[in-house]
Amino acid sequence: YVLEYNLESIRAPLGELLLYLEGPDVYSATPASRRAEASISALRKLRDELHKRCKLPRTLKEAGSVEEHQLDIIAEMAMDDGAIMFNPKEVSLEDARSVLKRAWA
Repeated sequence: YVLEYNLESIRAPLGELLLYLEGPDVYSATPASRRAEASISALRKLRDELHKRCKLPRTLKEAGSVEEHQLDIIAEMAMDDGAIMFNPKEVSLEDARSVLKRAWA
C-alpha cells in the first residue's frame, strides 16, 4: 500500500525490482511503463503465497495486533515519527490514514 502511495516517486527503481522478483523473461516482456505495477503485483503474489504456506498475515486485521479504531492513532504516530521525512513523497495525515485503512482490510 505504501508502494502504491509512492508509485510516481519511485516508479523507475520499483520497475527495476521486477527483474529480481519475476526473472528476465517477465521483465523483458513487460513494457517499461508497466513494470512498477507488475512489481507490486509480484509482491502481492509473494505475500499471498506466504499466507498460504505459513499463515503469515496479509493485512493489519489478520495480524490481530491492531484494531481498526487504532488506525487514526497509528497515523498520527507515523506523522510524528522522524522517519517520515525520508518518504519519497510528502505525506499528510489523511494520506497516512488512507494507506492504513487500505492495509487494514
